[in-house]
Amino acid sequence: MKNFFALFLLFFSLLKSQNAIKIPEVVKWKTSYLSINDNSGKILISAAIQPEWHIYSIEPNAEGPVPTTITFEPSANYDLKGQINEPQGEKKMDEAFGIEIKSFSKEAAFSQILQRKTNDAFSINGTIEFMSCNNVQCNPPRTIAFTVEIPKIP
Repeated sequence: MKNFFALFLLFFSLLKSQNAIKIPEVVKWKTSYLSINDNSGKILISAAIQPEWHIYSIEPNAEGPVPTTITFEPSANYDLKGQINEPQGEKKMDEAFGIEIKSFSKEAAFSQILQRKTNDAFSINGTIEFMSCNNVQCNPPRTIAFTVEIPKIP
């Protein structure tokens, strides 16, 4: 019984210490809205990436890291137009994955055009899933939620 209790205590301690591991936040995200005209606008999503780190393109890849994925909750207030735009980035051989991958260092700016269906103010909710890596390690994929406030048209 003592052995069982000691084993249980060891297991519980390991489990607790594993939950205490902090994953460094190396990417800071900001969102905003830019009005194009009364009927349409652009959602701007920017990433500030710490030195030595990078995130990956929205382009899917079967054998590499988790691509950046930006999703918007459907709403009767707007329609998305076209695909998400991303910057040029840098396409190079990634030694960790052994394939050529497009990534972004320092900063990345994504945008999505939308068509308004109302003149009233509303919010757009969504998520960003991304994976950050440096030359030594990759952080596990993270998903963060965002809200963009769309102003009323006077």
